[in-house]
Amino acid sequence: GAQRFAFTAAAVRRIHRHAGGVPRLINIIAERTLLGGYAHDETLLGERWVDRAARETLPPTSRRSLSPHIAVAAIALLVLAAAALWPRSPAVTPPQAAARGNIERPVLPSPPKSKPAPAPPVLDDIQLALRMQSVDASSLPAWQHLLALWQLPADQANVRTASSCPSVLPPGVFCLRARAGIDTLSVLDRPVLLRLRNDGRDAWAVLLGTDAMNVRLRLGEDVVDVGRLALEAVWDGDYIALWHGPTSVDAERWSSLPLGTGGPSVNWVRQRLQPRYLPASDTPAVLDAQLLDAVRRFQRMHGLTTDGVVGPETLMALSAAGGDGPRLQRSLE
Repeated sequence: GAQRFAFTAAAVRRIHRHAGGVPRLINIIAERTLLGGYAHDETLLGERWVDRAARETLPPTSRRSLSPHIAVAAIALLVLAAAALWPRSPAVTPPQAAARGNIERPVLPSPPKSKPAPAPPVLDDIQLALRMQSVDASSLPAWQHLLALWQLPADQANVRTASSCPSVLPPGVFCLRARAGIDTLSVLDRPVLLRLRNDGRDAWAVLLGTDAMNVRLRLGEDVVDVGRLALEAVWDGDYIALWHGPTSVDAERWSSLPLGTGGPSVNWVRQRLQPRYLPASDTPAVLDAQLLDAVRRFQRMHGLTTDGVVGPETLMALSAAGGDGPRLQRSLE
């Protein structure tokens, strides 16, 4: 319903600067900029909104390099450092020192530097399909890894079937099976189980990280990077996630709560929405029009259905917005 172009001319130039002219990166930055502006009721988006979107979506290596002034200063500092550290000719030992029998101290070797761990291999669609054929079709290894990330018991009895949640979870730990796109999961910022399928065979992976181009998966016993398009060819959006919340939270009950309802569950939701979506307040929390409007804006910002209903997906997103627990890796290098 917009009546004019949503970006300023400077914002368009900034999008090109961050994306380097790559169409997919342009789409990702522009989409996140629009989403942020929509959530904050902005009708015209400038450079600040583009910079914020780029920080949230692009890995550090994809962002624009240092400005010329900073680069020149950095080169100058390197030259000065090199001059200071350049080996000099050894001084001639004076006769007096030789007569006193001065002995040079041995130079101790510096401890060996630990090599950085090698980057995971990047698989294309064919390599991913072959890797899926070679791993166990059971979901148990993936479940054990996800439970370990949450520091929960990872024993086999906790998982009933390949496609279900654990049969036993500690109080305050919840499980959700749903469907979403990789961008939504990236915003939720939690490792989740992905059900992959190729030629009628299932394989289970743990989503460990995302950036603008790739996702990082634990597939079997290996960690691999996969292009987003290659992932979409074998994944229909089916995922299973864990999240923390108060024992008072009841996702089924939320869908039928009447206006004016209060209590610990409503208060927890309001705390998660403050202060970004709701002004801070010390009064008892109640389910009212203001709270529902804040829930809708939160849902829009996180790529969820904007119905104002605090269902399981919204509760998990609220928990991820301010809770503890494992997070997705953002720089896949």
